Amino acid sequence: MKFPYALNYTRHGLVSVTEASEARIVLSGTDNYERPAQEFADQIAALDDKKFTKRASDVIWLSAYAANNPRSDYHWQASAFWFEAQRRGKPGLYEAAWQDASGA
Repeated sequence: MKFPYALNYTRHGLVSVTEASEARIVLSGTDNYERPAQEFADQIAALDDKKFTKRASDVIWLSAYAANNPRSDYHWQASAFWFEAQRRGKPGLYEAAWQDASGA
């Protein structure tokens, strides 16, 4: 399963989805604290669906709250949740998280 290439800026350069397969998503780059973005991708991949949806909701809300800061890690992390939901074949997980974060 292949997904479109996506880029998100951080203070230290680019975090990009370089690969998305049935096995995992692969992120290159670092977060604003210079930790590898791949660590975040691996952490969310290990979450069960309930924890995934809750954490995604929190990150989506924080991304919206940080709208005035285009370099916030929350923006690329929210994108990583979307890619992970697609990888799992469960896009509804991200949609449910978005609904929860938006209060809809």
